[in-house]
Amino acid sequence: CHTQHVPRFHKSPMPCRLIETTKRVDTYQIQTPQCFNKSILKELHEKNRSEDITDDCMLLERAGYNIKIIDGDYTNIKVTTKEDLDIAKLFINKG
Repeated sequence: CHTQHVPRFHKSPMPCRLIETTKRVDTYQIQTPQCFNKSILKELHEKNRSEDITDDCMLLERAGYNIKIIDGDYTNIKVTTKEDLDIAKLFINKG
């Protein structure tokens, strides 16, 4: 059975608590790398060193920029752990 909803949770205090269940049609998974104008991005990073900003997309959104979404590829993964590297190797060897 395939679900058409994505739950959102509060991570703390534990145990996790369900906030809401959103429809997948309204939800996107953002991939890395993201592409932005370098001078705008650099300026915003220098002006805002807030710890609650977790990625460049959030930084530009909070500064009032519109974020455009383009189709990506599921195999374009961010490689930061050994497990990520193992998965990337599987994608490479399959193609």
